[in-house]
Amino acid sequence: MNRSFFLLVAGLSLFFAACSRSPQPEAKPAQAEEKSTPPRFYPVQQGGKWGYLEASGKMVIAPQFDSAGPFREELAAVKVGKKWGFIDRSGKLRIEPQYQTAFSFSGGLGFVMKETGKAGFIDRTGAYVIEPKLLGGSSFQGELVAVQLRERKIEQAIGGGGYVGPEELVQSAKYGFINKQGRPVGSVQSDEWPWFRNGMGAVNVGGKWGYVDRTGNLVIPAQFEEAEGFYEELAAVRAGTLWGFVDRSGKMVIAPRYERAESLSCGIAAVRTGGKWGFIDRAGTEKVPPQFDEARLCFDGMAAVRLGKKWGFVDRTGKLVIEPQFDEVAVFQKGIAWVRLGTSGGYIDSKGVLLADAGRRYVTSRPPMGY
Repeated sequence: MNRSFFLLVAGLSLFFAACSRSPQPEAKPAQAEEKSTPPRFYPVQQGGKWGYLEASGKMVIAPQFDSAGPFREELAAVKVGKKWGFIDRSGKLRIEPQYQTAFSFSGGLGFVMKETGKAGFIDRTGAYVIEPKLLGGSSFQGELVAVQLRERKIEQAIGGGGYVGPEELVQSAKYGFINKQGRPVGSVQSDEWPWFRNGMGAVNVGGKWGYVDRTGNLVIPAQFEEAEGFYEELAAVRAGTLWGFVDRSGKMVIAPRYERAESLSCGIAAVRTGGKWGFIDRAGTEKVPPQFDEARLCFDGMAAVRLGKKWGFVDRTGKLVIEPQFDEVAVFQKGIAWVRLGTSGGYIDSKGVLLADAGRRYVTSRPPMGY
């Protein structure tokens, strides 16, 4: 691929969050598209302003915003000046810019925060469904959403003689779940930001990770040092120093024997042994021998891998389909992936071909918000 285009082309892998550990927007494994599904639009930047491309490379919404997030449920969060609002697929403002922070819509609701530092959820008309009383939040996964319940506080310790000592007492932030009516769900409070994937929520209780179900109740006891989300009915977890895989009952179906592991996707999971990454299937059988310096989840039938300092993509057999040449990459979603080379980035298709609008190029120094 001609690298010169990256001097001209553009596209936080994380949400523009108001919390310390807001989950990324969930990229799901490839599934059959419904005929009614509208084409996906991709945020791009040109001349310091953001607009949107479609997969053909055609500019469909002219660059005019100061920042832009992905379209979800037919709406996208955009920044005009210092405020966030929402546009529809025609580029028309549907909810006027008025928020300090805004997340993509999910489950019919959008997370927003004003200067008060309190957050809530609005519907598509901009009316509050959950009043702005929350300390932090994310996007709904099904009927639940993770929210911050308590702020992190630091106070100086008071000694036995009543003096203020040099030690500090840290009161950790707490996180939990609410439903679409704003009511708490379950009694579990997590010490770190929890997240839901496919009906199971990873939570940290007393320094250990476990899982809650849709009722917010602990169904897999907090026992792991680290835990990933559930994909294809399995989740990667670290027990002691090694990683294995559990099913929804908490049964360890692939014994801990890996230095690191990603969850199952496309029928394979990236695992590290001997300092190198390869891929296994859901039975734990090696499918691609360890050979990569880093590897990620597989989406759309391709997984990002790093050889040396450069990233490329392999198929499910481990065959390189896009040669390592990028400094940073995102996963493929509906046949398109964001990539970066040097200080600039852009979108490529599954063959590594750049998206462009009749030869025009787009400039940015960072990936689009929420991609």
